[in-house]
Amino acid sequence: MAEDVMEFDEISVERLNIVDRNGVLRMAISGKDRFPNPMINGKEFVTNRRCAGFIFFNDDGTECGGLTFGNKHAEILFDQYNQDQIVGIVYSERDGKRRYGLTVWDRPETHISELVAELEKIRALPEGHERAEAEKALRERFHSPLRMFAGRLPDGSVALSMSDGKGRERVRVSVGADDVPRVEILGENGEVKYSLSPKSKGGSPNPGGASLEGGGARE
Repeated sequence: MAEDVMEFDEISVERLNIVDRNGVLRMAISGKDRFPNPMINGKEFVTNRRCAGFIFFNDDGTECGGLTFGNKHAEILFDQYNQDQIVGIVYSERDGKRRYGLTVWDRPETHISELVAELEKIRALPEGHERAEAEKALRERFHSPLRMFAGRLPDGSVALSMSDGKGRERVRVSVGADDVPRVEILGENGEVKYSLSPKSKGGSPNPGGASLEGGGARE
């Protein structure tokens, strides 16, 4: 065994840092009390996130994904380079209702450090109209729509949902809690344009835009 290798039968630690030979942090394994703050290019940004898990850091010293969990949530996330998460497997529960599955987001090409800098400026503003408008403008500038979800929804259905570049759901393939399968094409305002299910007359979408299951309304 190499001289710099030690063996332990068991070890208890609040946080374990994995580093390269030059000391660059590459992974942190931690309980919630010593969970690492987000890092961008080696700079730490203080937040109040409280969870346990693993966080990964890339060659630049920037957080790039991880696994976190609590009582009613768990997630494995992978970040776009110099941005936030773009692929994740997420579980969450609220009031006894559960949602879990694969989620895909779009992120802007702008470096995440610009977003953080703008957030710090906004948080320095007093509560009120000016701050609210600044937050709204920031959300629009760094728009990060959810593009796809495949999993189980709180209503008991399972679904594949795909959205356009503005985050509007446009295609939904599902099996409801009633065990009825459905395929729906949605308009820009969420209205059902085409619908196909075993209840559909003739077994094909309505080219006129109305749902064959009930006059175009969602079920």
